[in-house]
Amino acid sequence: MGRNRCTGGYRGGARASVGRPAAGLAGAPARGLRGRVRPARRVRPAHLHSSAPRLRPKTRLGGRARGHHAPGPRPRSRGHPGRAGRARGVPRRPRRPGRRRPGCRGPVVVTARIGLVGLETSHPGSFVPLLRDLGHEVSVVLDPGELRGAAHAARFAREHGVARVGRDLEDVAGNCDVAILLGTDWDRHLAQVTSLRAAGVAVLVDKPVAGSAGDLRALAAAAAAGERGEGPPVTGGSSLRTAPEARAWRGRGQRALSVRTGCTGHPLYYGVHATSLAVGLLGDGLVAARATGTDPGVLAGELRHADGATIVVEVPRRPVGAPFRAEVRTAVGGVDVIEPAGAGLYRPFLAVCLEHLTGRGPAPAGPRGLVEPELAVLAIAWSAAADTPGAWVDLDEVPDEWQPWAGAAFTGEYRPR
Repeated sequence: MGRNRCTGGYRGGARASVGRPAAGLAGAPARGLRGRVRPARRVRPAHLHSSAPRLRPKTRLGGRARGHHAPGPRPRSRGHPGRAGRARGVPRRPRRPGRRRPGCRGPVVVTARIGLVGLETSHPGSFVPLLRDLGHEVSVVLDPGELRGAAHAARFAREHGVARVGRDLEDVAGNCDVAILLGTDWDRHLAQVTSLRAAGVAVLVDKPVAGSAGDLRALAAAAAAGERGEGPPVTGGSSLRTAPEARAWRGRGQRALSVRTGCTGHPLYYGVHATSLAVGLLGDGLVAARATGTDPGVLAGELRHADGATIVVEVPRRPVGAPFRAEVRTAVGGVDVIEPAGAGLYRPFLAVCLEHLTGRGPAPAGPRGLVEPELAVLAIAWSAAADTPGAWVDLDEVPDEWQPWAGAAFTGEYRPR
């Protein structure tokens, strides 16, 4: 009989181990052995239990291997501390059960409690079923009520089956493991991330992750601290970075000489999609930018990548809703057209981000890469506003205080769909 494997979440940085029959039955024949392994109980992400001991799943033997099990009490699983263990200070196993993937008797899905902050856009409603499909629980929501009214959060919770409406950010932090920041005012993100991380909550920041160069660098520093284990992790950005079409092209191993990318809409709110698609194709490594036009209604610029490729970006404000598109000129002389399908963007983005935020996978981007798409847009705007418009600007030279678009002003203009 093959091993019955059961994988739980992290506890103390270690993955719950594979359940096995007791040592005395290691050589037992398959016939007559009716052992079964309970799924590992649900645990919270590693950054919330950094000092907790490693736990193993329980193993219960429901039968006897003929000739290999003497009468007497069944052996106790090593992972269960029992009453004596608890008397010595060994903590109880967390009570919330893990969830199995539908129709699967294999690994248990590591479940995180998710809090949604900012419900103005279409993203929260689209994310809820995807988060549940990935095995997570949407436990709390919070909305400032500025665009849709004070009753919107309660209405959203009722429509989407969310048990709790948060009173404030502190209440959200007390009822989730991972917070997803979705509000339209990007200037609030840094303060929210700082507060949530101080409360021990990992954070996914929707695009744009911030609107000033200083805030972007502070968020990159927070992400770097999370990667070093100094507090909960941070990630996020645009779902175009993880577009399946971009990843598939990059996986072919071709070298790009140039990329032309664009869409339509607000220079920052939608422009970051265009620069994120370029990073999805080429990887992290945007180093410099220059403006190629001075029309305030169009984000037009050129970027340099560390591997030598150039990126042309063009994002007119109107009409909103044109498809995302990139044309890649390769070293072999061809031109590949990449047009990500909007319907398939969110799930892979959430999957890879939550793998990282629950301690089970790498981040979709490094700390600097997290903010490169936004910083590139700001650098184009800085080049356009310079005394010599169109001069090349190193991304690291954009002043911290540079903020061409205010989040509060965008929120005032935003019309929910």
